[in-house]
Amino acid sequence: MSVIPTDKGERRHIHVYKTRTKNKSNCSAKIWIEKNGNKNFEIAYNDGLSNKEIKQICEFIDENYSEIIKQSDNVFNGSKVKIIKKLK
Repeated sequence: MSVIPTDKGERRHIHVYKTRTKNKSNCSAKIWIEKNGNKNFEIAYNDGLSNKEIKQICEFIDENYSEIIKQSDNVFNGSKVKIIKKLK
């Protein structure tokens, strides 16, 4: 599962992608992680991830929020981005 930071010009969010087995299609989601500068999670869309997976992703975001914000800022500043943690 890959978590990719925001598109510039939109409120802060992440995109999540998961490659499924050969018999199932890939899945993706977009999750808003801030509203008016405050931590706030909202599912913008979910294309195929289970409720359990979305819950796991939101827990991961919450636990790693500061680092995700830092890495998101690095993306737009042209700095290197590191892997925070691989989700299974």
